[in-house]
Amino acid sequence: MNSKFLRFAAIALLLAMPFAAASQLAAADYMKTVTEMGPFSIQGMEQPGRTDTAEVWLETDRSAMISAEGQTFVLRGDLGEMYFIDGTKKSYVKVPIDFMSKLDQAIAESHGDSAADQAKAMTQSLFDNMEVTVVATDSTKKVGKWNARLYDITIAMPMGNVYTKSWNSTDINIDVAMYQSVANAVMASMPGFEKMLAKMSQLKGATVESVSTMNMGGAEVVTTSRLIEYAKKDAPADVFEIPEGYTEDPAGLGGMMGGY
Repeated sequence: MNSKFLRFAAIALLLAMPFAAASQLAAADYMKTVTEMGPFSIQGMEQPGRTDTAEVWLETDRSAMISAEGQTFVLRGDLGEMYFIDGTKKSYVKVPIDFMSKLDQAIAESHGDSAADQAKAMTQSLFDNMEVTVVATDSTKKVGKWNARLYDITIAMPMGNVYTKSWNSTDINIDVAMYQSVANAVMASMPGFEKMLAKMSQLKGATVESVSTMNMGGAEVVTTSRLIEYAKKDAPADVFEIPEGYTEDPAGLGGMMGGY
């Protein structure tokens, strides 16, 4: 997986993780976030720092995240599908939302039952050994035009830890409960994920600013994210669709992760 996909995935995670429950809204929610990922070195490869801007459109059962670099991630809860769209290659990958739950069957068919059992055990171990801590602090500040409270979040995992300082605001009346369920749909079928989701529900309001430090493979990756615009308005008619004229990537999800 190269750095461009890693950056885009980081934006998705940073947007998804800090949201907690709120009331459901009829219109679309629009968010624009700037994310900066600092330079880091992993396995002898130097990765330069980058800045990306992401736009998010959120409706009751579908959402779209659009990167300034031409990558779009669409979740269609109404269809049970998600799309990874590459605007530079004019291509897309379509997979079912619950594809993670079908991995065991695919591995068993290609590598045998023992390999499938081993993969399942590794996934179970990951979540069994994951510890999530959310601490609400008394620190408050104004981020842009929003009043925010600081939460300290620690996610301890076997492959490394993630420490996040998340400034959340209840000034934004967003349907974050739906956003949580849609944004985490891919991982929701994994064993033990409910434990992590329950911890994250302690956060109140939408994240307007966050600083995350991830220790991974001996490298320290610092990512800063800031919400710069929020509005409630009608989403473009085609924002949740695969663009006309785009072709399906024959390499599928594996090719996309290697090629982004």
